[in-house]
Amino acid sequence: MTEQENISRLRQRLIESLFNWDVFEFDARLSPEWVVHPFFMRLGRALGTGKRLRALRDVYKQLVLDNVHEDPDFVYGPAHKGIPLAALTAMAIGEDDSTKPVSYGFNLPGDATRAVQNVITVGNYIDDVSPTARIWLPFSEVDNSKKLREWAKYAAQTWHHNYNTEPHLRNLGFNLILGDGSAIPAAAALAAELAASYDIDPYFAIPRRTEEAVKRAADTLRRTLPILDGNRQKARLYAAERLFVGYVPDHARYLLVSPHKEETDKKKSAEYEFGAPMSEGSKAVLVDDSRMTGRTTNTMTTKLRLRYGDLKFLGGFYAVDIQEVPPDARMEKTNATLTRNVLQTGLPMTSLLTSWDIANYLHRLGKLSDQDFQKAVDARRMYGAQA
Repeated sequence: MTEQENISRLRQRLIESLFNWDVFEFDARLSPEWVVHPFFMRLGRALGTGKRLRALRDVYKQLVLDNVHEDPDFVYGPAHKGIPLAALTAMAIGEDDSTKPVSYGFNLPGDATRAVQNVITVGNYIDDVSPTARIWLPFSEVDNSKKLREWAKYAAQTWHHNYNTEPHLRNLGFNLILGDGSAIPAAAALAAELAASYDIDPYFAIPRRTEEAVKRAADTLRRTLPILDGNRQKARLYAAERLFVGYVPDHARYLLVSPHKEETDKKKSAEYEFGAPMSEGSKAVLVDDSRMTGRTTNTMTTKLRLRYGDLKFLGGFYAVDIQEVPPDARMEKTNATLTRNVLQTGLPMTSLLTSWDIANYLHRLGKLSDQDFQKAVDARRMYGAQA
Protein backbone atom coordinates (compact mmCIF):
# COMPACT_ATOMS: atom_id res chain seq x y z
CA MET A 1 0.00 0.00 0.00
CA THR A 2 1.39 3.41 -0.98
CA GLU A 3 1.88 6.29 1.46
CA GLN A 4 -0.96 8.18 -0.23
CA GLU A 5 -3.31 5.21 0.20
CA ASN A 6 -2.34 5.02 3.88
CA ILE A 7 -3.19 8.68 4.40
CA SER A 8 -6.47 8.28 2.51
CA ARG A 9 -7.51 5.36 4.74
CA LEU A 10 -6.43 7.26 7.84
CA ARG A 11 -8.47 10.28 6.76
CA GLN A 12 -11.56 8.15 6.17
CA ARG A 13 -11.15 6.42 9.52
CA LEU A 14 -10.85 9.72 11.38
CA ILE A 15 -13.82 11.42 9.76
CA GLU A 16 -16.05 8.37 10.41
CA SER A 17 -14.87 8.29 14.04
CA LEU A 18 -15.59 12.00 14.55
CA PHE A 19 -19.09 11.47 13.18
CA ASN A 20 -19.72 8.45 15.42
CA TRP A 21 -18.45 10.39 18.44
CA ASP A 22 -21.11 13.12 17.94
CA VAL A 23 -18.50 15.79 17.36
CA PHE A 24 -20.61 17.56 14.71
CA GLU A 25 -23.60 19.69 15.69
CA PHE A 26 -26.15 21.24 13.38
CA ASP A 27 -28.22 23.53 15.61
CA ALA A 28 -26.82 27.04 15.05
CA ARG A 29 -29.02 28.38 17.86
CA LEU A 30 -26.64 26.81 20.37
CA SER A 31 -23.61 28.66 19.06
CA PRO A 32 -24.51 32.24 18.11
CA GLU A 33 -20.88 33.16 17.45
CA TRP A 34 -20.80 30.57 14.64
CA VAL A 35 -24.20 31.05 13.03
CA VAL A 36 -22.50 31.80 9.71
CA HIS A 37 -21.62 28.09 9.50
CA PRO A 38 -24.27 25.38 8.95
CA PHE A 39 -22.51 23.05 11.38
CA PHE A 40 -19.85 23.29 14.06
CA MET A 41 -17.49 20.90 15.80
CA ARG A 42 -17.11 20.10 19.48
CA LEU A 43 -13.71 18.47 19.17
CA GLY A 44 -13.33 18.13 22.94
CA ARG A 45 -15.75 15.21 22.71
CA ALA A 46 -13.17 13.32 20.64
CA LEU A 47 -11.10 13.08 23.84
CA GLY A 48 -14.01 11.96 26.00
CA THR A 49 -13.21 8.25 26.59
CA GLY A 50 -10.25 5.91 26.84
CA LYS A 51 -11.03 4.19 23.53
CA ARG A 52 -11.25 7.52 21.73
CA LEU A 53 -7.90 8.59 23.19
CA ARG A 54 -6.37 5.31 22.06
CA ALA A 55 -7.74 5.76 18.55
CA LEU A 56 -6.44 9.34 18.31
CA ARG A 57 -3.06 8.22 19.64
CA ASP A 58 -2.69 5.83 16.69
CA VAL A 59 -3.93 8.43 14.19
CA TYR A 60 -1.42 11.05 15.33
CA LYS A 61 1.45 8.57 15.38
CA GLN A 62 0.83 7.61 11.76
CA LEU A 63 0.21 11.22 10.71
CA VAL A 64 3.54 12.35 12.18
CA LEU A 65 5.68 9.43 11.02
CA ASP A 66 4.26 9.53 7.49
CA ASN A 67 5.19 13.21 7.13
CA VAL A 68 8.60 13.64 8.75
CA HIS A 69 11.94 12.31 7.55
CA GLU A 70 13.66 12.37 10.94
CA ASP A 71 12.69 10.71 14.19
CA PRO A 72 11.25 13.33 16.57
CA ASP A 73 12.43 13.24 20.17
CA PHE A 74 10.06 15.88 21.58
CA VAL A 75 6.30 16.43 21.14
CA TYR A 76 4.66 19.68 22.26
CA GLY A 77 0.93 20.25 22.78
CA PRO A 78 -0.79 23.59 23.56
CA ALA A 79 -3.43 23.68 26.31
CA HIS A 80 -5.94 22.22 26.66
CA LYS A 81 -6.68 19.53 24.09
CA GLY A 82 -3.08 19.46 22.91
CA ILE A 83 -1.86 18.21 26.31
CA PRO A 84 -3.18 14.61 26.17
CA LEU A 85 -2.56 14.50 22.42
CA ALA A 86 1.13 15.39 22.89
CA ALA A 87 1.64 12.86 25.68
CA LEU A 88 -0.10 10.02 23.84
CA THR A 89 1.63 10.81 20.54
CA ALA A 90 5.02 10.75 22.28
CA MET A 91 4.06 7.47 23.92
CA ALA A 92 3.06 5.95 20.58
CA ILE A 93 6.17 7.12 18.71
CA GLY A 94 8.43 5.85 21.48
CA GLU A 95 6.61 2.59 22.20
CA ASP A 96 9.31 0.44 20.54
CA ASP A 97 11.71 -0.60 23.33
CA SER A 98 14.64 -0.12 20.94
CA THR A 99 13.66 3.52 20.40
CA LYS A 100 15.06 6.31 22.53
CA PRO A 101 12.33 7.65 24.87
CA VAL A 102 10.40 10.57 23.39
CA SER A 103 9.85 13.55 25.68
CA TYR A 104 6.84 15.86 25.61
CA GLY A 105 5.82 19.25 26.92
CA PHE A 106 2.83 21.59 27.18
CA ASN A 107 1.66 24.92 28.55
CA LEU A 108 -1.00 25.42 31.21
CA PRO A 109 -3.09 28.55 31.85
CA GLY A 110 -2.89 30.08 35.32
CA ASP A 111 -4.92 28.47 38.10
CA ALA A 112 -5.13 25.22 36.15
CA THR A 113 -3.57 23.31 39.03
CA ARG A 114 -6.30 24.57 41.36
CA ALA A 115 -9.14 23.92 38.95
CA VAL A 116 -10.34 20.65 40.44
CA GLN A 117 -10.56 22.19 43.92
CA ASN A 118 -13.67 23.93 42.61
CA VAL A 119 -15.10 20.85 40.91
CA ILE A 120 -17.99 21.01 43.38
CA THR A 121 -19.38 23.81 41.21
CA VAL A 122 -20.06 21.20 38.55
CA GLY A 123 -22.95 20.07 40.76
CA ASN A 124 -24.88 23.01 39.33
CA TYR A 125 -24.51 21.62 35.83
CA ILE A 126 -24.08 17.84 36.06
CA ASP A 127 -26.14 15.53 38.26
CA ASP A 128 -24.42 13.49 40.95
CA VAL A 129 -20.67 13.93 40.46
CA SER A 130 -18.44 12.65 43.26
CA PRO A 131 -14.83 11.51 43.85
CA THR A 132 -13.88 7.90 44.54
CA ALA A 133 -10.07 8.01 44.71
CA ARG A 134 -7.09 10.27 44.09
CA ILE A 135 -3.56 9.72 42.79
CA TRP A 136 -0.80 12.26 43.52
CA LEU A 137 1.87 12.14 40.85
CA PRO A 138 4.99 14.28 40.27
CA PHE A 139 5.48 15.14 36.61
CA SER A 140 9.10 13.94 36.77
CA GLU A 141 7.84 10.36 37.10
CA VAL A 142 6.08 10.46 33.69
CA ASP A 143 8.00 13.07 31.67
CA ASN A 144 8.89 10.85 28.69
CA SER A 145 7.26 8.12 26.65
CA LYS A 146 8.91 5.20 28.48
CA LYS A 147 8.10 6.45 31.99
CA LEU A 148 4.54 7.34 31.00
CA ARG A 149 3.92 3.95 29.35
CA GLU A 150 5.32 2.01 32.32
CA TRP A 151 3.33 4.06 34.84
CA ALA A 152 0.07 3.65 32.85
CA LYS A 153 0.54 -0.12 32.56
CA TYR A 154 1.27 -0.45 36.28
CA ALA A 155 -1.64 1.78 37.33
CA ALA A 156 -4.11 0.03 35.00
CA GLN A 157 -2.99 -3.41 36.14
CA THR A 158 -3.15 -2.45 39.82
CA TRP A 159 -6.60 -0.91 39.56
CA HIS A 160 -7.96 -3.77 37.48
CA HIS A 161 -6.56 -6.39 39.85
CA ASN A 162 -7.80 -4.68 43.03
CA TYR A 163 -11.21 -3.89 41.65
CA ASN A 164 -11.79 -7.45 40.50
CA THR A 165 -10.23 -9.42 43.37
CA GLU A 166 -10.56 -7.36 46.55
CA PRO A 167 -14.20 -7.15 47.73
CA HIS A 168 -13.53 -4.26 50.12
CA LEU A 169 -12.21 -2.14 47.22
CA ARG A 170 -15.21 -2.59 44.96
CA ASN A 171 -16.73 0.66 46.18
CA LEU A 172 -13.73 2.46 44.65
CA GLY A 173 -14.92 1.75 41.12
CA PHE A 174 -14.99 4.83 38.87
CA ASN A 175 -16.34 5.65 35.43
CA LEU A 176 -14.44 8.92 34.87
CA ILE A 177 -10.74 9.77 35.00
CA LEU A 178 -10.13 13.44 35.67
CA GLY A 179 -6.67 14.89 35.00
CA ASP A 180 -5.48 17.99 36.83
CA GLY A 181 -2.56 20.25 35.90
CA SER A 182 0.71 18.51 35.08
CA ALA A 183 -0.92 15.12 35.78
CA ILE A 184 -3.21 15.42 32.73
CA PRO A 185 -0.88 13.26 30.56
CA ALA A 186 -0.89 10.46 33.15
CA ALA A 187 -4.70 10.55 33.41
CA ALA A 188 -5.02 10.30 29.62
CA ALA A 189 -2.46 7.48 29.42
CA LEU A 190 -4.30 5.52 32.13
CA ALA A 191 -7.65 5.89 30.35
CA ALA A 192 -6.12 4.76 27.04
CA GLU A 193 -4.32 1.82 28.70
CA LEU A 194 -7.50 0.57 30.38
CA ALA A 195 -9.20 0.67 26.98
CA ALA A 196 -6.37 -1.13 25.20
CA SER A 197 -5.48 -3.84 27.74
CA TYR A 198 -8.74 -4.50 29.58
CA ASP A 199 -11.46 -3.34 27.17
CA ILE A 200 -12.66 -0.86 29.80
CA ASP A 201 -13.74 2.50 28.44
CA PRO A 202 -13.73 5.16 31.20
CA TYR A 203 -14.74 8.72 30.47
CA PHE A 204 -11.93 11.26 30.47
CA ALA A 205 -11.95 15.01 31.14
CA ILE A 206 -9.71 18.00 31.85
CA PRO A 207 -10.94 20.99 33.88
CA ARG A 208 -10.55 24.40 32.27
CA ARG A 209 -9.58 27.60 34.12
CA THR A 210 -12.09 27.84 36.92
CA GLU A 211 -13.20 31.46 37.24
CA GLU A 212 -13.69 32.04 33.53
CA ALA A 213 -15.01 28.53 32.88
CA VAL A 214 -17.63 28.67 35.64
CA LYS A 215 -18.86 32.03 34.36
CA ARG A 216 -19.12 30.67 30.81
CA ALA A 217 -20.86 27.52 32.04
CA ALA A 218 -23.47 29.54 33.93
CA ASP A 219 -24.03 31.73 30.89
CA THR A 220 -24.38 28.67 28.65
CA LEU A 221 -26.93 27.12 31.00
CA ARG A 222 -29.03 30.29 31.05
CA ARG A 223 -28.84 30.69 27.26
CA THR A 224 -29.50 27.11 26.22
CA LEU A 225 -32.37 26.22 28.59
CA PRO A 226 -34.97 28.27 26.69
CA ILE A 227 -33.59 27.09 23.34
CA LEU A 228 -33.81 23.44 24.40
CA ASP A 229 -37.40 23.83 25.63
CA GLY A 230 -36.40 23.39 29.26
CA ASN A 231 -34.42 20.17 28.67
CA ARG A 232 -32.15 20.69 31.66
CA GLN A 233 -30.14 17.52 31.14
CA LYS A 234 -29.05 18.51 27.65
CA ALA A 235 -28.44 22.10 28.74
CA ARG A 236 -26.20 20.80 31.52
CA LEU A 237 -24.17 18.89 28.95
CA TYR A 238 -23.41 22.09 27.05
CA ALA A 239 -22.63 23.92 30.30
CA ALA A 240 -20.25 21.17 31.38
CA GLU A 241 -18.42 21.47 28.07
CA ARG A 242 -17.55 25.01 29.15
CA LEU A 243 -16.01 23.62 32.34
CA PHE A 244 -14.23 20.61 30.88
CA VAL A 245 -12.48 19.28 27.81
CA GLY A 246 -13.63 15.71 27.30
CA TYR A 247 -16.84 14.33 28.74
CA VAL A 248 -18.33 14.36 32.24
CA PRO A 249 -21.47 12.22 32.45
CA ASP A 250 -24.29 12.44 34.95
CA HIS A 251 -23.73 10.09 37.90
CA ALA A 252 -19.96 10.31 37.51
CA ARG A 253 -17.61 8.61 39.97
CA TYR A 254 -14.22 10.01 39.21
CA LEU A 255 -10.63 9.07 39.84
CA LEU A 256 -8.64 12.28 40.18
CA VAL A 257 -5.03 12.22 38.99
CA SER A 258 -3.31 15.28 40.49
CA PRO A 259 0.16 16.84 40.45
CA HIS A 260 2.30 16.58 43.55
CA LYS A 261 1.41 19.30 46.08
CA GLU A 262 4.90 20.83 46.07
CA GLU A 263 4.75 21.04 42.29
CA THR A 264 1.36 22.73 42.48
CA ASP A 265 2.56 25.35 44.96
CA LYS A 266 5.51 26.31 42.75
CA LYS A 267 3.41 26.90 39.64
CA LYS A 268 1.06 29.82 40.24
CA SER A 269 2.01 32.25 37.47
CA ALA A 270 -0.39 33.46 34.80
CA GLU A 271 0.88 30.74 32.46
CA TYR A 272 3.58 28.16 32.83
CA GLU A 273 5.09 25.26 30.94
CA PHE A 274 6.00 21.68 31.70
CA GLY A 275 8.41 19.57 29.74
CA ALA A 276 11.40 17.32 30.12
CA PRO A 277 14.73 19.07 29.49
CA MET A 278 15.64 19.00 25.80
CA SER A 279 19.16 18.44 24.55
CA GLU A 280 20.83 20.75 22.07
CA GLY A 281 19.43 20.21 18.59
CA SER A 282 16.27 18.41 19.75
CA LYS A 283 13.87 17.57 16.92
CA ALA A 284 10.33 18.57 17.89
CA VAL A 285 6.82 18.31 16.50
CA LEU A 286 3.75 20.23 17.63
CA VAL A 287 0.35 18.51 17.83
CA ASP A 288 -3.13 19.87 18.51
CA ASP A 289 -6.71 18.98 17.71
CA SER A 290 -7.34 21.77 15.19
CA ARG A 291 -6.01 24.96 13.74
CA MET A 292 -7.85 28.03 12.56
CA THR A 293 -5.78 31.03 11.48
CA GLY A 294 -2.41 29.57 12.47
CA ARG A 295 -1.61 32.33 14.96
CA THR A 296 -1.67 30.10 18.04
CA THR A 297 0.90 27.86 16.41
CA ASN A 298 3.01 30.87 15.54
CA THR A 299 2.94 32.09 19.15
CA MET A 300 3.78 28.67 20.59
CA THR A 301 6.69 27.96 18.25
CA THR A 302 8.15 31.41 18.86
CA LYS A 303 8.00 30.91 22.65
CA LEU A 304 9.61 27.50 22.43
CA ARG A 305 12.42 28.70 20.21
CA LEU A 306 13.15 31.54 22.62
CA ARG A 307 13.13 29.15 25.56
CA TYR A 308 15.09 26.24 24.11
CA GLY A 309 17.36 27.97 21.61
CA ASP A 310 18.72 25.38 19.17
CA LEU A 311 15.41 23.61 18.59
CA LYS A 312 14.55 22.03 15.26
CA PHE A 313 10.82 21.94 14.51
CA LEU A 314 9.87 19.20 12.07
CA GLY A 315 6.27 20.36 11.68
CA GLY A 316 2.84 20.95 13.19
CA PHE A 317 0.17 18.21 13.03
CA TYR A 318 -3.60 18.53 13.46
CA ALA A 319 -6.70 16.41 13.09
CA VAL A 320 -8.73 19.22 11.51
CA ASP A 321 -7.85 22.45 9.74
CA ILE A 322 -10.76 24.87 10.15
CA GLN A 323 -9.25 26.84 7.24
CA GLU A 324 -10.01 30.27 8.62
CA VAL A 325 -7.91 33.09 7.22
CA PRO A 326 -6.70 35.89 9.54
CA PRO A 327 -8.71 39.11 8.99
CA ASP A 328 -5.64 40.96 7.71
CA ALA A 329 -5.10 38.30 5.03
CA ARG A 330 -8.65 38.02 3.71
CA MET A 331 -8.08 40.59 1.01
CA GLU A 332 -5.35 38.44 -0.52
CA LYS A 333 -7.01 35.06 -0.76
CA THR A 334 -4.64 33.71 -3.39
CA ASN A 335 -1.75 33.77 -0.89
CA ALA A 336 -3.78 32.95 2.21
CA THR A 337 -3.07 29.22 2.38
CA LEU A 338 0.66 29.71 1.90
CA THR A 339 0.66 32.41 4.55
CA ARG A 340 -1.06 30.16 7.09
CA ASN A 341 1.01 27.06 6.34
CA VAL A 342 4.57 28.31 6.25
CA LEU A 343 5.26 32.03 6.45
CA GLN A 344 3.76 32.65 9.89
CA THR A 345 5.52 29.77 11.61
CA GLY A 346 8.51 28.83 9.51
CA LEU A 347 7.50 25.16 9.57
CA PRO A 348 5.20 22.95 7.50
CA MET A 349 1.70 22.29 8.79
CA THR A 350 -0.13 19.02 8.16
CA SER A 351 -3.82 18.45 8.86
CA LEU A 352 -5.53 15.17 8.19
CA LEU A 353 -8.91 16.77 7.50
CA THR A 354 -10.19 20.20 6.52
CA SER A 355 -13.53 21.78 7.29
CA TRP A 356 -14.24 21.45 3.57
CA ASP A 357 -13.62 17.66 3.70
CA ILE A 358 -16.10 17.45 6.57
CA ALA A 359 -18.74 19.56 4.79
CA ASN A 360 -18.53 17.31 1.75
CA TYR A 361 -18.72 14.17 3.89
CA LEU A 362 -21.78 15.38 5.81
CA HIS A 363 -23.44 16.46 2.57
CA ARG A 364 -22.95 13.00 1.04
CA LEU A 365 -24.44 11.41 4.18
CA GLY A 366 -27.48 13.64 3.91
CA LYS A 367 -26.70 15.39 7.19
CA LEU A 368 -26.27 18.70 5.35
CA SER A 369 -29.05 19.73 2.99
CA ASP A 370 -28.21 21.31 -0.36
CA GLN A 371 -29.15 24.66 1.15
CA ASP A 372 -26.87 24.19 4.18
CA PHE A 373 -24.07 22.92 1.99
CA GLN A 374 -24.32 26.14 0.00
CA LYS A 375 -23.95 28.03 3.30
CA ALA A 376 -20.71 26.12 3.87
CA VAL A 377 -19.56 27.14 0.40
CA ASP A 378 -20.41 30.78 1.12
CA ALA A 379 -18.69 30.69 4.55
CA ARG A 380 -15.57 29.24 2.96
CA ARG A 381 -15.57 31.92 0.30
CA MET A 382 -15.95 34.67 2.91
CA TYR A 383 -13.75 33.46 5.78
CA GLY A 384 -11.72 30.48 4.63
CA ALA A 385 -8.54 29.75 2.77
CA GLN A 386 -9.04 28.39 -0.73
CA ALA A 387 -7.84 24.83 -1.25
